[in-house]
Formats: sequence, structure tokens, C-alpha cells
Amino acid sequence: MKAPIASRSYVPPRRRRGSRRSRGSSALRPLGAVALALVLVAAAFLLDRGLAALPRPRATGPVKQAAAHHPVPPQGVPVKGLSGLTAGTCLSFAPTGKDRRQTVFIDPGHGGLDPGVVGRTSAGATISEKTATLEVALALAARLRAAGYRVVLSRTSDTTLIGAGADGTGNGVLTRDALRQDLIARVDCANAAGADVLLAIHFNAYDGVSAGGTETYYDSARAFNQPNARLAKGVQAQLVAGLGLPDRGALSEASLNVPAVDAAAESYGHLVELGPAQQGWLERPSRMPGALTEPLFLTNPQQADLAASAWGQRRIATALSAALDAYFAGG
Repeated sequence: MKAPIASRSYVPPRRRRGSRRSRGSSALRPLGAVALALVLVAAAFLLDRGLAALPRPRATGPVKQAAAHHPVPPQGVPVKGLSGLTAGTCLSFAPTGKDRRQTVFIDPGHGGLDPGVVGRTSAGATISEKTATLEVALALAARLRAAGYRVVLSRTSDTTLIGAGADGTGNGVLTRDALRQDLIARVDCANAAGADVLLAIHFNAYDGVSAGGTETYYDSARAFNQPNARLAKGVQAQLVAGLGLPDRGALSEASLNVPAVDAAAESYGHLVELGPAQQGWLERPSRMPGALTEPLFLTNPQQADLAASAWGQRRIATALSAALDAYFAGG
């Protein structure tokens, strides 16, 4: 993932290093995109390179190279109890269908100074993670509201939550701590909204174009670890069925190596949005079951086609909506 660093400009997507741990017998795994983003705030998931040699996965159904646009729903209400956030962030949207009295918090990853992964489609068009995650989140929000859910979106435009001037450098970049604070603001939003579930949407990356597939993360160290696992496994199953991409699994953080960039991050060793409290690092952890999903690799051009197209974004949103329905139904 193209992650923000404390310098004057962004660097190209970093080359992923191999991990000492493999999953399965000889199956090797490349580094997850969200993991690289959080190398600046919590951990770097160093996973093996073997999948770079696999053939490019193909999605089921037609892929349309069309400009995608899912409009921001009107009448979003700022979640109460928070201050200092950027306009258009942490907004609550009432259900448009029969009210189920359940709230889903959706976090489209990255935004603003933090672009996330920057990939290219098979036609050579550039697609950034921050744009694709927002499009999917808006499409998902519309579906969930129609199904009777109250939806809270961490952001509704291309921005971070913590606002201008929070980068700590004055150079127009996010420092490690500013990135962590932005993630904490997303957790605060979910908590203040009284969300029943948290779903963070990201996209994966690798230094080669062949690696691909779908994977989802959850935290097994929480008191609600079983609902976490059930949610993540349901999300993973629906995405694999809907996209037809290789199944890279629903993964607990406990199963991964978590080297970090400094002592504070190493002592924490969790994804900020999903992890438990730790004094001096995360004082107010999420209070609801959650999962973080990466439906595909933006560095795989065929999979980037899906992320860049309205059809592909709707396909992902449909799968996520079905997974949330199943979760609330006890499946």
C-alpha cells in the first residue's frame, strides 16, 4: 500500500518483504494492503511472496470500465458527542426501509492525505484505494438503509477525520501519530454512534501484478472474539462467492507475525480499529464486534477493473450487505 510518511511527498508502493511464517503447508502469503498502512501505527504484517507466481485471478461476470459514482445520501446527521472532526465525517443516516433498530458503522479506509493503495486497471487507468473504498461504502450504505438499518459512515468525501492542520508537520503529509489519531477518531465515531457492528473496507496490494484474492481480518483478543470471527467468516464467504476470487481466508491477528516500527506499536500488536485498549496507545477501543475486509488486490489489473467499475463496486456492496444480514440473523 502507498502509505503516508513523514516527508515532503509520498513514495511509490513499497516492496513487500517476505515473512518467516507461511499459512498451510507450503502456501505463502504476500503482505496485506491494510497491514502496510498500519505499519505506521501498529504493525506490519509481513507475509510471504509465493502467491506472486500464481496466475491472475478472474472475476465472474462482465467487468465494465465505466466511471463509478455512488452519490452521498442526503440528510446525514453528525453523530453526537464528538468535536473537532472534518465536515462530512462521522455522519448518521436513518433507514429508508422498515426500521430494524440496528446500526452498522462503515469505515471506507484512508482518505485525504492518505491515498492507500494506488493501482492501475487493465486499461491503464489509475485507481486509488481511498476512492474505491468510499464508492463501495456509499453503495453498501444505500443497500443497508433500504433493508432497515441505520448506517453511520466514517467519511462521505475524500478526507481524513481529524481535520486540517492535524498532520503534525505542516508539509501536507500525515505523520505516524496523525495516522493513528485518524484511526482512533474512526473508533470514537463507531462508539459514539452506538453501532452494533463495525466494518472497515480496504483493498490489498503487492509488488507484483499476479497476486490476488479476498481476505478478511478480525481480532481474537477481544471479549467478543466469537462474534468477531463469525462476522469475518461471513464477510469472507459472501465476498468469495460474489467475486469468484481466490479465498485467502478470514484471519485472526493472533495467527500472524506482527513486527512493528517502534516499541509502542510492537507492544500493542493489533489493528487500531479492531484491537483492545492499551494505555498510551488506544485508550478507547471499539465496543462492538468488527471486521476489516480486503475484497481484492488493486495491484492486480484485472481485479482493479472490478474496484474501478460501478458494476464491481455494487458486486462487493451486495456481498457485504448479505454478510451483514446473515450476521444479524445469527448466521
